[in-house]
Amino acid sequence: MRLKDATVKLIDFSTARDFGSSPMKTKICTLHYVAPEILVKGEVAYTEKVDVWSLGVVYFVMCCGVPPFDGDEDHQVLKLIRKGIFEFSPPDIWSSFSAKLKELISNMLVVDVKTRLTAPQVTENLNALRSPSG
Repeated sequence: MRLKDATVKLIDFSTARDFGSSPMKTKICTLHYVAPEILVKGEVAYTEKVDVWSLGVVYFVMCCGVPPFDGDEDHQVLKLIRKGIFEFSPPDIWSSFSAKLKELISNMLVVDVKTRLTAPQVTENLNALRSPSG
């Protein structure tokens, strides 16, 4: 099957909520998709940018079939997530994708929340990628 023919299904919205009225602090996550700010000790508020991180992981997996942060044991994966360490590997797969797409994913998987893209910025970048010059 070719990637463009694949169907993506998002499931399990049982913990979804409106983030606008009060700070989010509940720590619910799936290992490979969790944003680093969720992993800090204590009850710390986070923003909707956790979803930008998770979507960056989804894009990465859609492109190459494996998560950007992976290891033999959970603690190894968590260490990589906290540091934001990943590579566009294997190179033979990633060589078929544009530098702009890799830049978009890299800007979504930024540990510093202040410099991570916002959802509107991701949309803007995706629109640019779809344009004839992107």
